Amino acid sequence: MTATMEFTPTQQRILKILSDGRPHSITELRTALNDELAVRCALKVHICHIRKKLRPIGQDILFEITGKIDGTYYSYRHVRLLQG
Repeated sequence: MTATMEFTPTQQRILKILSDGRPHSITELRTALNDELAVRCALKVHICHIRKKLRPIGQDILFEITGKIDGTYYSYRHVRLLQG
């Protein structure tokens, strides 16, 4: 990340969780919101704002859906984008 890019404290907590490049569940990322009653919509809004700041520097946050026999697993992952 660049020095001029500023993230809110909540965005920083989300990015810290995602910094390892591995997928992280929605439930896990909600812990960064510091609100037990936080709804999925609040997390989506934070992710949207983070994406707007990351894309100009060639990074993004992917939303992944993995199917399992017993259900579906949803996760987010911080990635670097390939240059065209």
